[in-house]
Amino acid sequence: MTRLSFVQSVVIFLIFLACNNEEDLGYCNSITQGNYTESLIFINDFLNDLNYEDAGNLGENSNLEQLADWLKQKPCITDVEITCFWCEYSLPPKGELSIILNDDSDTLRLALIGTTPHRALGLYEN
Repeated sequence: MTRLSFVQSVVIFLIFLACNNEEDLGYCNSITQGNYTESLIFINDFLNDLNYEDAGNLGENSNLEQLADWLKQKPCITDVEITCFWCEYSLPPKGELSIILNDDSDTLRLALIGTTPHRALGLYEN
């Protein structure tokens, strides 16, 4: 019985890895090919799944930090920096992240709006 549960755990883990790799591959294909509309779908799906009640507005548990960390895990991205932490004073506020692709071809700006859930508005080349 123990051997069977170990095998089941390994299978579930491999399925989990395959799903994450498939998501990473889809996101990276879209962003490296310049299909920013599709890239925004991946980003907004991530933003929709965040827990907005437990996240703070500032600091490492903020939703912008969680988004930056999620993007940094993508194999096609070298670095992500929050360049505007809800600094555009509007209702709702707007923010911006800088995304550096690992082929060093482009630095992209990701514009966000601070609704609940947050929404990615656009990806723009610098």
